Amino acid sequence: AMGYDATTAGNHEFDHEGGGFAQMLQAAVRSGDDLPALLMANYAPAPDNPEALEIRRAMAAYGVQDSMLLERGGVTYGIFGLMGEDSHDCAPTSGFVLEDRADSAQRCVDSLREQGAQFIICLSHSGTSEKRRDSEDERLAREVEGIDLIVSGHTHTTLEQPITVGDTYIVSAGPYCENLGSITLSW
Repeated sequence: AMGYDATTAGNHEFDHEGGGFAQMLQAAVRSGDDLPALLMANYAPAPDNPEALEIRRAMAAYGVQDSMLLERGGVTYGIFGLMGEDSHDCAPTSGFVLEDRADSAQRCVDSLREQGAQFIICLSHSGTSEKRRDSEDERLAREVEGIDLIVSGHTHTTLEQPITVGDTYIVSAGPYCENLGSITLSW
C-alpha cells in the first residue's frame, strides 16, 4: 500500500514461527496485489526445521531473493536485505538460521557490482545504537567494502542526520511509520 519497491524481513515476521511466516507469504501471493520484492540474503530455514519445505515453497512462490537491481533516473541501484544478530535473537522460534552478515553482504555487493549496480543499498533489520559496540549497522559498514547506503531498522532509532562510516551512509526513520525518511545524495 505504501508503494515500496523492496523490503526485508525482521523479527516480527516470525512472531508465529517459520510456519506463520510461510502463511503470510502465501496470503500475500494469493491477494493478487502488487508486492514489493522481499530481500533476505542471510536468513533461511534451518535444514532440521520440520516446516523447512513448506517455508521454502512459500518463499519461492513469493519470489524471495537475496538482492535485486533497480533502475531509477538513469542510475542502477543494487539492493539487498539482511537480518541482524539481535533481531535473530528476538525471533527464537523462527526455525531459521542466521548466516554471517558481513560475508553475506560482501557476496551481495560483489555480485551486484558485477551485474552493473552503480549504487549499493542494504535494507538492514539490524539497527544502530549510541553504544558503538552494539551498533550492528555501523559495524557492518566498517566490515564490508562497497555499501553506499544502509537503511537501518530494528532498534527504532530516529536519525535526524545520517551516520557516516567511511563512504557508507546509515539512515533510520524510526518506528511504526511515524516518519518518512528521505535522503538526497550526489556523486
